[in-house]
Amino acid sequence: MCTGKLDKKEKVDSTLYPGQERDAWIVKYEDGTTEHFEEEELRSGKDGPGPAQGDGKPVLVVRGVKERDAMYDALKPGFDYLEARITGACAEQYSLVGMYETCRLVRIFDPTFASQHLDSAYVDSMAAITPLRSLDMLDQLKQEAPLYRAAAHSAGAFDKSSVADYTDAMLTWWRTNGGSFPAWALAARIVFASSPNSASCERVFALLRNLFGELQMKSLADYVQAALMLNYNQRNVG
Repeated sequence: MCTGKLDKKEKVDSTLYPGQERDAWIVKYEDGTTEHFEEEELRSGKDGPGPAQGDGKPVLVVRGVKERDAMYDALKPGFDYLEARITGACAEQYSLVGMYETCRLVRIFDPTFASQHLDSAYVDSMAAITPLRSLDMLDQLKQEAPLYRAAAHSAGAFDKSSVADYTDAMLTWWRTNGGSFPAWALAARIVFASSPNSASCERVFALLRNLFGELQMKSLADYVQAALMLNYNQRNVG
């Protein structure tokens, strides 16, 4: 067995893809010699079959390293916990199955998705979205579904490369078209107001801590609210 160390990465003329310049690792061996290995070679084996076959012997093998094993042992319970919540193999109050189902269903409020997938069966499945079921909106949504689907067919493509631009375009579309199918517009407002995580709440707590110190603990509620809203929405004063 020959043992070497990964020293650094640099650009080389590729041996796997002739004519291309690619990143490769310099491997230094115990006898002082060096050799270049591209990523695929480290994973599949320089002298074995090519990366496309994927059955060569890897050059870089990490096993039985105490530091790695200790890190794995420390992380495994956390990943097991997350897997149990995602798959529902946990106490009901901790299960994320319903949340993931909701995330799947709310795609229907993107007109480009609705134009291809909206039908009566899909609306029935939206009973999993608790506010819509509690407000008994499903029958209204079914009645207005043809109107929404027709408008959705004429919607242009939305640029999803920017979250901010996509959000603005989506809200603009609903402001412009929602009046034609008010039940869907109301459902969209409910869904868009739902936070998929606690990041927004945590941001408010962080803003409170940064804006108001111990000497401002008696600030009036309307002053605190105004300061938070201005800062949260990145509004400049003056």
